[in-house]
Amino acid sequence: MVIRPKYSLKVMATIAGLAAIATMSASAMESARICKDVYQDATRNITKSVEVSEVVHDLYSRYCRADGSTKGNAGDFGLAYEALDVNFSFSSSENKHSEFCSTEYENFKDYVRIDRYDNHVVVAALSSFNDCISSAKQGMAISHTDYGNGTVVIHGRSFDPNFKPTIDNIVADESFTCTSVDFNSRGKKRVVRGDKVLEPNGHSWNISCTREPELDGTNVIYPRTSIGVATSAGTYVATLIESTRLGFRDAKALISETDRLAAELDQTKAALNEAQAKADAEEARANSIGVLKWGTFSLGEYDGPALFRPRLDSRNGLPSQYRINGLTSPSNFSNTTLADDYARYLCNGSKFVRYELRSRPGGCCGYSDHIVICLGEIQD
Repeated sequence: MVIRPKYSLKVMATIAGLAAIATMSASAMESARICKDVYQDATRNITKSVEVSEVVHDLYSRYCRADGSTKGNAGDFGLAYEALDVNFSFSSSENKHSEFCSTEYENFKDYVRIDRYDNHVVVAALSSFNDCISSAKQGMAISHTDYGNGTVVIHGRSFDPNFKPTIDNIVADESFTCTSVDFNSRGKKRVVRGDKVLEPNGHSWNISCTREPELDGTNVIYPRTSIGVATSAGTYVATLIESTRLGFRDAKALISETDRLAAELDQTKAALNEAQAKADAEEARANSIGVLKWGTFSLGEYDGPALFRPRLDSRNGLPSQYRINGLTSPSNFSNTTLADDYARYLCNGSKFVRYELRSRPGGCCGYSDHIVICLGEIQD
């Protein structure tokens, strides 16, 4: 199942605005180009797959039915598809509309909404783009630039010499102060508000709005908000995504923590490399382990039966000639201890496997016969 994000009906209307580009004059086409540049700038840091998934879902909602069949005009679909730069591989150049709907049908019906930051950015950008296209149809492009430090500039440009738009209202929260030099015959900066109609000096205008941030300790926080501008050519809404600028101490602490985590990551990588090297060495060693030699012996009193020689008596312990590493002979030597110590001598201290062939009671400590297999690294 392919998961695709969902967004508002207003965003879905973006495609309708794109379709109108086909009937625009050359000046209006220039307006549309400005609108598209604004959209691309707003989404420049967004993962392409996130952006495309939203646009593809929007295209399907606009030009395809729920069962995968087509709706609307194929020419409008082609225009919208090309304008949004969706990289979709078609097997035929003649039936793109039909092929797109049938191919995306499975993805669309399994669609689930994902609420994430990237989606909010793209949806906000598409919404502003749609407003810009709508005003462009009236001969004026409205766009905005978010500088990320609490300042946003709203731009307007009319391409029709006979059309001089007016700013009818500006809607923003109280944290904003908006100024401009383009609504004063002397070109002086003035505070602009939404309480009166503004007439620009020429065919281009800019309104700069700066807002007061919220403070959290030394951190500077700009919550998500929007500014609406109502003009005689249409309404434009600039949506500003939330952002936080860390204070010096918090930024310094974050850098220090990042450095610490980076050092820990380096140490972890070094430890993993060391562990891998040891594992590789152990594997190589395990592959080289084999039988170095083997031997036999028996335990029991000297007057009892035995399959092998030497025959060791646990009452006397391990004879001195069989002792290694300064091993002494305790007075209460058991058969098991005696057998293991002799096997250790036989294998010269290397690992061994001892098999008890037979065991039966008798005498002071019983009788048993043993085979020892000495294990070690086989040299090539």
